Amino acid sequence: MGATGAARVWNSRAQTYATFFNKRERLGVTTALQYHPDDRTDVSLDLLYGRLNNDRRSGVIGAAGTNGVAANNVTGTQLLTGVTFDDFNDIVGASFDRVDMRTESKVTHDQTTFWQAALNAHTDLASNLTLNVLGGWSRSTFASRYAQVYLEAVGKSYSFRG
Repeated sequence: MGATGAARVWNSRAQTYATFFNKRERLGVTTALQYHPDDRTDVSLDLLYGRLNNDRRSGVIGAAGTNGVAANNVTGTQLLTGVTFDDFNDIVGASFDRVDMRTESKVTHDQTTFWQAALNAHTDLASNLTLNVLGGWSRSTFASRYAQVYLEAVGKSYSFRG
């Protein structure tokens, strides 16, 4: 601790093992309606709907508990029992005792919905007078629900490589 210059080493911030699984379901629907009563008038309405559901499950384990191993802050009761450096003074492997381990499990359900409508109208009122109307509306909503659990085990042996 407190090393300077060439005496310093680099350690990544957190060595964690993580896995996740995503299941996505998408739905998209579009339609176009057109009204053309005569050669002078044309009205069209375009509608769009989209939905995305995302279910995600993740699990993580790492030395990130109350007495964990952080990049430059190993100030608890952790005991370094072995270390491997590469040619650049980077720590590429280490073993510790008395480290707190944290596991996390999280289940998330996200849903996004999107609506859009566009109206386009054109009519020739006279030989030198035309009326054009264009209007639109859209709405997007996002909802997310999740359940998350943290568990911590204290005073464990821990090592990482690579």
